[in-house]
Amino acid sequence: MDKKTILKKSLYVLIPIIILLVLFYLDHQIRDFIKTNIKSAEWETLVQTLNKFGDGGVQAGIAIILMLAGYLKKNDRLLKTGKIGLFAIILAGIIVQIIKFTLGRPRPTLTDAGLNNFGPSFTIGFDSFPSGHTASSFALA
Repeated sequence: MDKKTILKKSLYVLIPIIILLVLFYLDHQIRDFIKTNIKSAEWETLVQTLNKFGDGGVQAGIAIILMLAGYLKKNDRLLKTGKIGLFAIILAGIIVQIIKFTLGRPRPTLTDAGLNNFGPSFTIGFDSFPSGHTASSFALA
Protein backbone atom coordinates (compact mmCIF):
# COMPACT_ATOMS: atom_id res chain seq x y z
CA MET A 1 0.00 0.00 0.00
CA ASP A 2 1.16 3.50 -0.70
CA LYS A 3 1.44 6.20 1.97
CA LYS A 4 -1.72 7.98 0.83
CA THR A 5 -3.84 4.82 1.25
CA ILE A 6 -2.32 4.09 4.67
CA LEU A 7 -3.00 7.65 5.81
CA LYS A 8 -6.57 7.50 4.53
CA LYS A 9 -7.26 4.19 6.32
CA SER A 10 -5.65 5.51 9.50
CA LEU A 11 -7.94 8.53 9.45
CA TYR A 12 -10.99 6.22 9.26
CA VAL A 13 -9.90 4.84 12.64
CA LEU A 14 -8.45 7.97 14.26
CA ILE A 15 -11.28 10.41 13.53
CA PRO A 16 -14.01 8.34 15.28
CA ILE A 17 -11.68 7.80 18.25
CA ILE A 18 -10.99 11.52 18.50
CA ILE A 19 -14.72 12.33 18.24
CA LEU A 20 -15.47 9.78 20.97
CA LEU A 21 -12.81 11.26 23.28
CA VAL A 22 -14.13 14.79 22.69
CA LEU A 23 -17.68 13.64 23.49
CA PHE A 24 -16.43 11.92 26.68
CA TYR A 25 -14.71 15.18 27.63
CA LEU A 26 -17.88 17.21 26.96
CA ASP A 27 -20.17 14.62 28.56
CA HIS A 28 -21.04 16.67 31.65
CA GLN A 29 -21.59 19.88 29.70
CA ILE A 30 -23.90 18.14 27.22
CA ARG A 31 -25.83 16.42 30.01
CA ASP A 32 -26.17 19.65 32.01
CA PHE A 33 -27.42 21.50 28.92
CA ILE A 34 -30.06 18.85 28.28
CA LYS A 35 -31.15 18.75 31.94
CA THR A 36 -31.41 22.53 32.08
CA ASN A 37 -32.92 23.36 28.69
CA ILE A 38 -34.81 20.33 27.42
CA LYS A 39 -36.11 18.49 30.47
CA SER A 40 -39.88 18.32 30.68
CA ALA A 41 -42.54 15.73 31.50
CA GLU A 42 -43.23 15.20 27.80
CA TRP A 43 -39.53 14.71 27.08
CA GLU A 44 -39.20 12.16 29.88
CA THR A 45 -42.24 10.24 28.64
CA LEU A 46 -40.89 10.20 25.08
CA VAL A 47 -37.43 9.04 26.21
CA GLN A 48 -38.86 6.27 28.42
CA THR A 49 -41.14 5.07 25.61
CA LEU A 50 -38.38 5.02 23.01
CA ASN A 51 -36.04 3.39 25.53
CA LYS A 52 -38.25 0.29 25.60
CA PHE A 53 -37.78 -0.27 21.85
CA GLY A 54 -34.01 -0.52 22.30
CA ASP A 55 -34.23 -3.19 24.98
CA GLY A 56 -32.53 -6.44 23.93
CA GLY A 57 -35.56 -8.47 24.98
CA VAL A 58 -37.86 -6.45 22.74
CA GLN A 59 -35.38 -6.70 19.87
CA ALA A 60 -35.10 -10.49 20.38
CA GLY A 61 -38.90 -10.69 20.41
CA ILE A 62 -39.01 -8.97 17.03
CA ALA A 63 -36.46 -11.43 15.65
CA ILE A 64 -38.45 -14.37 17.05
CA ILE A 65 -41.65 -13.00 15.49
CA LEU A 66 -39.82 -12.81 12.14
CA MET A 67 -38.67 -16.42 12.56
CA LEU A 68 -42.17 -17.57 13.49
CA ALA A 69 -43.72 -15.70 10.57
CA GLY A 70 -41.16 -17.22 8.22
CA TYR A 71 -41.87 -20.69 9.58
CA LEU A 72 -45.67 -20.33 9.39
CA LYS A 73 -45.62 -18.71 5.93
CA LYS A 74 -42.99 -21.20 4.73
CA ASN A 75 -40.83 -18.24 3.76
CA ASP A 76 -37.19 -19.33 4.07
CA ARG A 77 -35.87 -15.82 3.58
CA LEU A 78 -37.96 -14.42 6.46
CA LEU A 79 -37.03 -17.38 8.68
CA LYS A 80 -33.33 -16.87 7.92
CA THR A 81 -33.62 -13.12 8.56
CA GLY A 82 -35.12 -13.78 11.99
CA LYS A 83 -32.43 -16.33 12.86
CA ILE A 84 -29.62 -14.01 11.79
CA GLY A 85 -31.22 -11.11 13.68
CA LEU A 86 -31.54 -13.15 16.87
CA PHE A 87 -27.96 -14.39 16.59
CA ALA A 88 -26.71 -10.82 15.97
CA ILE A 89 -28.60 -9.50 19.03
CA ILE A 90 -27.19 -12.23 21.28
CA LEU A 91 -23.65 -11.72 19.96
CA ALA A 92 -23.91 -7.94 20.29
CA GLY A 93 -25.16 -8.35 23.86
CA ILE A 94 -22.22 -10.55 24.82
CA ILE A 95 -19.66 -8.22 23.22
CA VAL A 96 -21.23 -5.13 24.79
CA GLN A 97 -21.18 -6.67 28.26
CA ILE A 98 -17.49 -7.58 27.91
CA ILE A 99 -16.65 -4.03 26.81
CA LYS A 100 -18.84 -2.46 29.54
CA PHE A 101 -17.10 -4.31 32.34
CA THR A 102 -13.67 -3.80 30.79
CA LEU A 103 -14.12 -0.01 30.51
CA GLY A 104 -16.11 0.45 33.71
CA ARG A 105 -17.52 3.83 32.71
CA PRO A 106 -19.74 5.18 35.51
CA ARG A 107 -23.37 6.09 34.92
CA PRO A 108 -24.29 9.80 35.08
CA THR A 109 -25.76 9.54 38.59
CA LEU A 110 -22.41 8.26 39.83
CA THR A 111 -20.40 10.93 38.01
CA ASP A 112 -22.70 13.54 39.57
CA ALA A 113 -21.66 12.10 42.94
CA GLY A 114 -17.98 12.52 42.00
CA LEU A 115 -17.15 8.96 40.93
CA ASN A 116 -15.36 9.49 37.64
CA ASN A 117 -12.90 6.62 37.59
CA PHE A 118 -12.71 4.34 34.57
CA GLY A 119 -11.37 0.83 34.54
CA PRO A 120 -12.43 -2.78 34.80
CA SER A 121 -15.32 -3.12 37.22
CA PHE A 122 -18.15 -5.50 38.03
CA THR A 123 -19.73 -2.91 40.32
CA ILE A 124 -23.31 -1.98 39.48
CA GLY A 125 -23.45 1.47 37.92
CA PHE A 126 -20.05 1.28 36.22
CA ASP A 127 -21.51 -0.07 33.00
CA SER A 128 -22.79 2.89 31.01
CA PHE A 129 -20.68 2.52 27.88
CA PRO A 130 -21.23 1.20 25.29
CA SER A 131 -24.99 1.34 25.06
CA GLY A 132 -26.67 -2.04 24.95
CA HIS A 133 -29.78 -0.43 23.46
CA THR A 134 -27.78 0.98 20.57
CA ALA A 135 -25.92 -2.28 20.00
CA SER A 136 -29.08 -4.41 19.92
CA SER A 137 -30.84 -1.93 17.61
CA PHE A 138 -27.95 -1.93 15.16
CA ALA A 139 -27.65 -5.71 15.41
CA LEU A 140 -31.29 -6.17 14.44
CA ALA A 141 -31.04 -3.62 11.64
